[in-house]
Amino acid sequence: MRRLELRSTSAGKVGRPRALRCAAAFGAAGVVVLAGSTAAQSKSRHHATVRPALAYFGGGKINASNEGHNPNNDWVLLAPSHNRRQIHLAVQVVQRCSNGGGEVTPVIQATGTLHENGGFSGRSGFSSSGSSGQVTTTLSFSGRFVTSTRALATVSLRTSTSSGACDTGKLKVEADAPAPHKRAGALARNASYFGTNDSGPFAQKSQSVSCTGPSCLFTGQGYAPAPVTRWPMMLQTAADGKSVRLFSYIYTTQKCQVASTELSANELGPPPAPIAKNGSFVENDKFDEGVGGGYVAHVTATVHGRFTDKIVRGTLRVDNTIADSSGTVVDHCSTGTVLWAAVRG
Repeated sequence: MRRLELRSTSAGKVGRPRALRCAAAFGAAGVVVLAGSTAAQSKSRHHATVRPALAYFGGGKINASNEGHNPNNDWVLLAPSHNRRQIHLAVQVVQRCSNGGGEVTPVIQATGTLHENGGFSGRSGFSSSGSSGQVTTTLSFSGRFVTSTRALATVSLRTSTSSGACDTGKLKVEADAPAPHKRAGALARNASYFGTNDSGPFAQKSQSVSCTGPSCLFTGQGYAPAPVTRWPMMLQTAADGKSVRLFSYIYTTQKCQVASTELSANELGPPPAPIAKNGSFVENDKFDEGVGGGYVAHVTATVHGRFTDKIVRGTLRVDNTIADSSGTVVDHCSTGTVLWAAVRG
C-alpha cells in the first residue's frame, strides 16, 4: 500500500511530509485555500428541486489502473452550507503535466454557489511564488445533487509555472452521504462504492483545539457540519464479484502518544480481500513507509466490512509505529477503531 501524507506528526519526531515533485509549486503538503473565491453565477437549469442533506459527501474517482504513476485515487469531499446557498469543496487529485509526468496535489478547497434546484458551480484561483517562479492555480467545478444524498460533479484543476503546466482535464467525480436505502449496499460485480469514514480530524477525541492543516477544512461560518469529522471512503469489487479489489480512504489518527499533533494520510488498499457468503470481508495490510527525517512508520491497517441490501459498512483501524534510523520506536499514532459506510455508485 502506498500513501500520500497530508500532515506529519511532530517535526522533531517524524519530520515533514514526504516531498512531492509538485511541492515547490504548492509549498508544504497540506491545505491550499483558493483565496478570493468567486463562485460562478450561472442561471439555474430547469431540473426538479433537490434539497441536499446537511452532511458530508465523500467520494471521487477510482483510478483502478493507477495509470502507472498515480499512488492515489482522486477524491472529493463536499459540504452544503446551513442555508443551502453555498457549497464547500475539498479535493486531492492527480494532474498530468506537460513534461509527461504526473503530480499529486495537496488538499485544495474552494467555495461555490448552490442553486435552488440542487445544481452548484464555482471557479477560483490564486497565484504564489515558489522555487520555480510564479505559480498560478485555477480550480473550477460544477455539478448537481441528483438526490438528497448523492452529488455528481466535474472538477478541473490547472497549475501553471514558467517551466510548464499540470492539468487534470475534466474530471468526473461522485460523492455520497451514505444513507441506507434499498439495494444501495447490494454486492455487485465490478462496482464502485462511495461514502465516508469517521476518522476526520475533529472526530478524534484527542484532537487538539487548534485548527491547522486538513482539520481547517470547512471551518467557517455557515457550513454544516464543521469542522471536518469525516473523510472520503471508496472501494471497488472485482469483475467476478468474489472480492473487494480496491480500497481507498483518508484517515486522521488521534493525537500521537509522544508528538503533540496527529498523522493524516491517504491510503490505497492492498491485494483483494475475499468476500464471504454472508457478504463480509476483512482487509489486512502491513507495510513500512518513510515519513521524513530518517523516521519510518511501521503501518498496520485493518478494514472490516459487510455488504447488505441497504448499505455496505464496517470499521477501520490504522496503527502507525514510528521508529528512528536505528530502529528504536519513538512514537505511536492510531486512529482507534472508527466506523465507515458507503453506497453503490
